[in-house]
Amino acid sequence: MRILHLIDPAAAGGGPCTLGLVAATLSHSPQHRHDVLIIGTSAHLALAGRCGLVPLGRIGTPLNRPSLARNAIRKFLRAYESASNRYDLLHAWTPGCGALAASVAGDRRVLTGPVIAPSGGRAAPLEIRRLHRRRVQMLCASPAVRGVYEAAGLDSSRLAVLAPAVDRSVIAFADRLRLRARWAAQEKTFVVGLLGEPAHWVDARAAVNAVSRIALGPKEVTVVLHPDSAGRPIAQQWLASLAMPDRLVVDEKIAEPWRIVPGLDAALFMSTAMNTSPPAFNSRRRKPPGLLRALLSPSAGPSRLPSILPVLWAMAAGVPVIAETCEALYDIIDDGRTGLLFEPGDPNGAAQRILQLRDDPSAREAISAAAVARIDRSYSPDQFAARLGAAYAQCCPAEPPP
Repeated sequence: MRILHLIDPAAAGGGPCTLGLVAATLSHSPQHRHDVLIIGTSAHLALAGRCGLVPLGRIGTPLNRPSLARNAIRKFLRAYESASNRYDLLHAWTPGCGALAASVAGDRRVLTGPVIAPSGGRAAPLEIRRLHRRRVQMLCASPAVRGVYEAAGLDSSRLAVLAPAVDRSVIAFADRLRLRARWAAQEKTFVVGLLGEPAHWVDARAAVNAVSRIALGPKEVTVVLHPDSAGRPIAQQWLASLAMPDRLVVDEKIAEPWRIVPGLDAALFMSTAMNTSPPAFNSRRRKPPGLLRALLSPSAGPSRLPSILPVLWAMAAGVPVIAETCEALYDIIDDGRTGLLFEPGDPNGAAQRILQLRDDPSAREAISAAAVARIDRSYSPDQFAARLGAAYAQCCPAEPPP
């Protein structure tokens, strides 16, 4: 089977973690012929290379809208397939790329995902309509994500759950001292990484609010976050006003969590509130999108569904996870055993969980061991590749011999 993978690294659910997942999947799926096409900029192409992919090339997105790249994709398919065999399947890794693939596929099959929930905005309703109208098969990253798309009106028979995976073998555990030296963190300093994908979905202000409640005391706690984290300048100004500017470290490598998790003592997940309108789509055959509106409305706050891949990377490295309660994490984190949860928007709760881990090494070790076992049991690349292969076979059943 010949498969063309379409990835938009700028889209929610298409960033570095997804690029790394695709790279691991291709290496575990030699029975198919895989090609990768990046939908984005030259910087996205370079990012794909750092994540282990060797794409055929890239196609730009006018106005950052993948749907406007239809003619370029058609030209690519005509030129490339004329010199080689025709693709059997277009595998799009985000809903936007799925809508793009559906518009150019012709009689080729289209598969989308594993996807996270739509992030709102003007494009989301159009993407959902296209996916629904063209009956695209969609793989959802968790049961909660599937529920979002069902509520949005997509045919449930076209929705399946396929949890993603992480490859522990690429984590350089020996880099701990080098990473902490780069962050100017002593071994006694408790280093918390603010993880999340996309990076601008995580809330630097909330994380610093929690950490500052601890750092004002005698216990040294430092938070590492991405430069694109929401409210980062305000968070830095706040710590500077408390004479604690060194309690925050900005490191863009955190977007590729497998590169930095060895240096962390805990991983924190605090997302921002939505400030966009929910997609307004309602199929006549489906119920109104009440769940979708509830999850994506501004009042829903951090309960929106982020990518779970950064959580899995932290767990794979044995780094205890401290996360806001979220539907997408219920299948992964057993509170108190494989991670710690706290109520959304509660910096006191986050601070208490951080202190709990910092002051109890035995609890850290127990959670670390349980988390690694959970990853090995349910989120290995081999398992993911096998399940994805089954989805490929279902989407493109082999023709019987003559």
